[in-house]
Formats: sequence, structure tokens, C-alpha cells
Amino acid sequence: MRNEVSAKHIHDGIKELLPTILYAGIASVLGLALFLILHRFASEPFSHRTFMSGHLIFIAAFFGVLTYGFQKLRKSQTFSNIVLRTLPFPMDIVDSQGTILFANKHMLDIFGRDIRGERCWEIYMDDCQQSEMCPLRESMVLGQTKSIEVSGALGGQVFDVWHTWIQYEGKPAILEVFQNITERKRREVALIGSEKRHRTLFASSQDALMTLAPPSWAFIQGNAQAIRLFGAKDEVDFVSRAPWEFSPECQPNGVQSSSMAKEMIEVAMRYGTHSFEWLHRTLSGREFFAAVTLTRLQVDEQHFLQATVRDLTAIKNVEREKAATQAQLLHASKLASLGSLAAGVGHEINNPLAIILTNCDVISRLVKNLGGNEEIASCLEDQRKAVKRGAAIVKGLRSFARVDTSENKMIDIHKTIKGPLSFFGPLYLKDGIAIEERLNSRQPFFVGNEGKLQQVIINLLSNAKDACEGKDGGIITVETADEVAAEGARVVLRISDSGSGISQEHLTKIFEPFFTTKPVGKGTGIGLPISYSIIQSFGGTMSVESEQGKGTSFRIAVPLSTATSGDTGGLDKTDNASREQERVREEAKDARKFSGHALIVDDEETLREVYKKMLTYLGVAVTTAPDGVTALEILKTKTFDCVFVDNKMPGMSGLALILPGLGLWSCRVILILTLSRSSLV
Repeated sequence: MRNEVSAKHIHDGIKELLPTILYAGIASVLGLALFLILHRFASEPFSHRTFMSGHLIFIAAFFGVLTYGFQKLRKSQTFSNIVLRTLPFPMDIVDSQGTILFANKHMLDIFGRDIRGERCWEIYMDDCQQSEMCPLRESMVLGQTKSIEVSGALGGQVFDVWHTWIQYEGKPAILEVFQNITERKRREVALIGSEKRHRTLFASSQDALMTLAPPSWAFIQGNAQAIRLFGAKDEVDFVSRAPWEFSPECQPNGVQSSSMAKEMIEVAMRYGTHSFEWLHRTLSGREFFAAVTLTRLQVDEQHFLQATVRDLTAIKNVEREKAATQAQLLHASKLASLGSLAAGVGHEINNPLAIILTNCDVISRLVKNLGGNEEIASCLEDQRKAVKRGAAIVKGLRSFARVDTSENKMIDIHKTIKGPLSFFGPLYLKDGIAIEERLNSRQPFFVGNEGKLQQVIINLLSNAKDACEGKDGGIITVETADEVAAEGARVVLRISDSGSGISQEHLTKIFEPFFTTKPVGKGTGIGLPISYSIIQSFGGTMSVESEQGKGTSFRIAVPLSTATSGDTGGLDKTDNASREQERVREEAKDARKFSGHALIVDDEETLREVYKKMLTYLGVAVTTAPDGVTALEILKTKTFDCVFVDNKMPGMSGLALILPGLGLWSCRVILILTLSRSSLV
């Protein structure tokens, strides 16, 4: 149909042009005839030059008339219809009142009907009357080309309408040309929606998001989380800084942050994405590890990088706490093994020591009965002191290395302190470091776990010794005092040293897991955090004061208990045999004789004989048994005034022998040697 309409109008145009062509031909012929007539009456003969001149006159006349005809055709309505009807887009012509005078086929196809005679704003804009902003007004008056966007009534499509002033059928009119921009608007709306979603996701992300642009790879934008994370004032402040301003000078591997950042960017640009762990630093100076992902983006032929930064501080803390817990469990496991070993070794060492000590007493008594010898007595006293010192060392080792339960009981803090001091004091003194005691608390009792408190004391003593190394005359002071605070009465333990001290920068971090100022291999960084948590579990506080070059002081304060030392309960892991020997020795000094019958049960023959010799010397009849089974048979047939039983024996222990028979045997006194608290659990 479109081709038919176009052919028809072209045919009409040719018909209108035919008279003009005919007129041009007649005019040319007449011009040529006139030239020939004039030449006949002239004296110049007919030549080739004359022929060419006449031919030129013919052509000039023909095209002159033809040009005139074309100009006339251009001004005709037929020519306008040819042009308007054959344009490949919708268009119409309206008068000054908005009445549609002409619409081409594309325009009619949009509405599916003939719209001539209707008002343009009624069918294009769904308006009942002409708007004050209607471009017809300005185009008609000023003769300017104006455009307006039209949608809604045009079959759901969107058009850009251009208005141009023209003459139509001899009257002023407006040519409206419609450019379909529906697809373009759809893409614009989709792009705006995509950009809006991107901006929303970008702004609300819990990760820090930044965009970097080449060639300097400076920040061009950052979301709110990035600004908060790095401590910038706002986005303007953030993008004004180079990326490496948010990193320390060097990464943990020693490479400069600026150089390493450029390497990471090159890898991301080469492969499209790159993920790695990075040490960042905020503007306030706080350093933290982060997981960073660089992603290459392309927008309008230009490449960018988007950096996604996730703070790993919480994850790292969990990892450190996990590692600290594992280290603490490993430490507890080692102590448990050491405790079991120390208990066995201590028992085996104490028996020979008891034999030596008892024989010293026997020899001393024999020498005295023979008239005495001061030199021998002095040697025996030196030997007795050496044995006591060895016994004290074994006692201390067994005390702080034993396995503890989580049970809290009443503790005499002075008694707890003396164990580690008696063990470490002589060792530290050999290194030129003295331990001074100032135990001034009048009520040194609180509820806690003795083994854990000793762990804290040992850790602080060890740190104090390390701080004093390299200094002549290092001093560690251990002191206690009573304190009345707002929280109530408290017992204060302070362990101070005259060592190198701790810098203020490190002082705020010493209770953090794995933080240590000691060389690699010497410090783990878990001793103080564990000690801190132990004191907190007692309901107490732990603090530190230090000055570089002068020393450090750790202060522990725990709630005071009104109990006395008699409330501690239970039998301690001490050498009860040694205490009994001391009692027997004091009684022997009175030269009093005893009577009665005693049973000695011990798996070590030498120790049985020593006890037998001592008691026989005192006038007591003695029966011995090498184990519990033998003793049980003896007890069934004999009556004893006193029974001495070693608790740790193979087969049947001392408790297994004694407890079932309590109240059944007629023994007046039962002494259990080497009894420990764990034996009663």
C-alpha cells in the first residue's frame, strides 16, 4: 500500500511537470529558429562556430524554462504531498488551533483510524484543552523548532515530537515529526533502576566498598562502611587520600605497602579478580587485618577496580582465643603429667630422705648416750638441714605441679605464696636476683583455687626474673596488704620488680592473647591473659603499673574472706612422715620411754627398719608388714596401740587397709603416712 501511494503521488507530480517540459521544448525550438533567421540576413557565412552558438542557445532556453517549472513544482501542494507521504516515520500537519490537517500512513497506523480534523492535544496528550506549555504556541509565533516528549495515548509508546513552522495550502501550519523513543526510554529506565540498585547495595553493604580509577589508582568513591572503617570524615575526605595511606608503611612480610599494593592491582587487572589478606591502618592509627578482593570493571571502554574490604578483627580474635584455649589445655595437660610424675618422684625421694633424717636422730641419740661429741653433732645437724632443704624442694615441686580441680575453697594466700618462693628463691638468687617478702596482710584468706593462684604467682615471678636479667642486683618484691574499698574488704597481692619496665605503648596490650615483648622462642603471650582470667574467676582484679628503666608492678586484689586458717580443711600434700618424725624426735629428746605395741606397714624395707629402730629405742614393741594384705591378716589376730601405714603401696593402699576397719580394731592411734588430698576424693 505504501508503495502504491508513493507511486500515485509521484505520477501526479510527473503529470504536473509535463506542461513545463513541453514549454521548455517549444521555447528552445523558437530560440533556435530565431537564431537561424537572423544569421540568414547576416553577411557571415554558416560555419561550425555558428552551429555551436545556435546549439548553446537551444540548450540554455530549454533548461531555463525547465528550472522555472521545477521551482513552481516545489511550491505546489503535489510536491509537498510526495515528500510528506514518503517519509519513513510518523508525521502530521496541524494548524494554529491544533487541528490535524494531514497525517501520513505511519501516523495513521499508530491510531488505526483517520485522525484528520481532531485536536492534537486530545489524542496525543489526553488533555481536554491546549496546555500553556504547548509548543504549538511558540513555534507558530516565533517560527522556531521545538520538541516535546509524548506518551500514554500513543498506543503505550513514547515519542519525541518535533514542531516546525511551514506553509501548508498557503496558510501557516506546524509540521509535527514523531521519533519513536520507546526502546531508548526502556533502556534508560532499566539503567536508572540498575544504577539505583547498585547505589543502594553499594551504600548499604556491611563490607567496605571502594572504586579505584587509573592511572594513579586513586579512590573515586567509597561507601559509608568504608568511611567508618578507616575513620575518614566523609567521602570527600576519603577519596582525597591515596589507598596506601590506609596501610602501615610495611606489610608483615617487610615489603612496603605502596609497592605491594601496586603488585596486587596489577594481578587484579591481569586476571580480572584477586583476593588476599592485607594489614590496614585507620587514620587514628589502629591496625587490623582484612580480607581484600579486587575486581576489574569496565564502563564505557574504561577500566576500574572495585575493592571489597572485610574487617577480620573479630575472626582473628576468635582464632587467638581458640589458640589460647588450646595452649591452655596443652599447658594443663603438661601440668597434669608433671603433677603425676612429681607425686611419684616426690614419694620415692621422700622415703630416702626420711631414712637419712631418722638415722641422723638415732646416731645423734647414740652419740649423746656415749658422752656426746660436738663435732659429730654439728655434722649431723648440717646433714639434717640439707635433708630438710631437699624435702622442701620436693614439696614445692609437688605443690605447684599437681593436678588441680576447678573447685574453689578457702585459701591462705600467705601459705600459697610460700610454696613457689621456697622453690624459686634459691634458684633466682644464683642468678643475682633476690626475692623479698613483705607479707603484711592480717587476714590473708579468700575463696579460690590454690593451684590456679600458684600458676598466676609463678607466671608473674618468671616474668619479673626475665625483666631483671642483665641488671646487677635485681630485686623482686612480693607483698600483701589489707584494703577496704567501695566493693568491700580485699586482700591485695603485689609482685614488683626492678627490671627494664614496659613502654606505655605496650602496657595497654599486655593482657591481649599472644602479645609479648620477649624474643621469639622465649615468650608465648598467653601467660598474662590466662592469669588475668584466673583472677577474674575469683571475683578479683588484676592491673599493672610500669615505668621504663625503673620496673613493673602487678597488683592483684581479691575479696577478703573472714575464715581462718583452720577452715581450709583436708590433709595437704605434704610429707606427713617428716612431721611425725619431728614429733617423735622432740619426744625422744625428753629421754622418756614409751610402752605399747605398734604395727608399721610400708612397702620399703629400709624405711620399715628405720621406724622399727626408732620406736624400739623408745621402748615400743614393733611388728612390721611389707604390704596391706599381710597387715590385714595381722590385724585380725593381734591388737595394737598404734598403727603406722604408708598410703602409697602396691596392691592395697593405706586407706584401703584402714577405712574398712575403723571402729572394729582396738587401735588407739592410726597414722597414715604420705596422705594427699587427692587420696580422699
